[in-house]
Amino acid sequence: MLVARQPILDKRQNIFAYELLYRDDDKTTSFNQEVSALRASTGVILELFESGAERITENKRAFVNFDKELLMSDVFEIVKPDKMVIEVLEDVEIDEALVERLFDLKKKGYTIALDDFFHSSEDYALINVCDIIKYDFLNTDIKKIIIDSNIAIKKGKTILAEKVETQEEFEIAKKIGFTLFQGYFFEKPKIASSQNSKVRPIQYTSVISELNKEEPSFDRLTDIIEKDLNLSYRLMRMMSLRNLEINRENIKKSLTYMGLKGIERWINIVLVQTLGKNCPAELVKISLIRASFAERIALNVPRYENFRYQASIVGLFSTLDAILNMPLDEALKDLKLDDIVKDALLENEGILAPIKELYLSYERGDFKKASVFAEMMGLDENLLSKLYIESIEWANRIMQIV
Repeated sequence: MLVARQPILDKRQNIFAYELLYRDDDKTTSFNQEVSALRASTGVILELFESGAERITENKRAFVNFDKELLMSDVFEIVKPDKMVIEVLEDVEIDEALVERLFDLKKKGYTIALDDFFHSSEDYALINVCDIIKYDFLNTDIKKIIIDSNIAIKKGKTILAEKVETQEEFEIAKKIGFTLFQGYFFEKPKIASSQNSKVRPIQYTSVISELNKEEPSFDRLTDIIEKDLNLSYRLMRMMSLRNLEINRENIKKSLTYMGLKGIERWINIVLVQTLGKNCPAELVKISLIRASFAERIALNVPRYENFRYQASIVGLFSTLDAILNMPLDEALKDLKLDDIVKDALLENEGILAPIKELYLSYERGDFKKASVFAEMMGLDENLLSKLYIESIEWANRIMQIV
């Protein structure tokens, strides 16, 4: 089974929960259902139960799609109510037994959400039992959303705007009264202008400049880092992550151990984290997950193994336009990158483009497309979920240590 996640954010763009996107039996189940939710969602729940929900959702609640068949079963009650939100599909057949079952689940502490809501909050049969109502911003008339969401708010419901794709839609949704948001709006630049760019810290650019020389010097790199307490501290933290028996006060020895490629990777990670300190934390985390996921994919495909570093840079810098609020070509112009990295990031071409397409389609729950690229590269698709979860865990460690 393949499992990915999509963040659900609050008004401050902090993580509230994750919706699980999954595929079971070679069929995709995410926003649209192609297989029985009983079969597919049971697989997700068993995954949560067996491997621990925190591996995928980081101890946040998981939104999981339910159809009537699953709702009327008791298979999912192995998951504690504070770990999961029951998302009732929009086309569920409503009868007295279903309403009674939902009230019973609510009494047990489960949160009930209505998915892709297109009915009327005035008289819909499940309004009284639900806690959260999800409105599709992409496919629903905005006037209808405004009218109905106001009724929902008056009834004490939490309203969630899903498929929010732009910053403008996010601001509109906030003004309407939405408090939860789902979509890719936070990955988009707010203003496509270099006037709003964040200045790259001089010590980072000095390190990068030295690395870009024909013959970089470990002595000069040591001098630059030793003069900056923050960089020195972060370097030692990174070395501690590797459990290395190295004198932590010896900067040059640590740098030599890392090697030039390792130093470049480290300084780029630190740069992205620093530039993203005023952005949603999830944006920086996504860039780290993609960096790790892309590298792990490369390591599992023989012809990409020698491009593992470049693949990770493609993932790491994939959100730099949103972090700097400028077009990606402008954001990258001061960075000396391999042509294959630029080709993948800017043109979606070249040898690394399939890896980029694979990690993007996977994280968005388009497992059919992800499988096509995995097969094209000769990668066992059954590895993808493992590599993805490992990447989430790596990103979390980096966020804490670097």
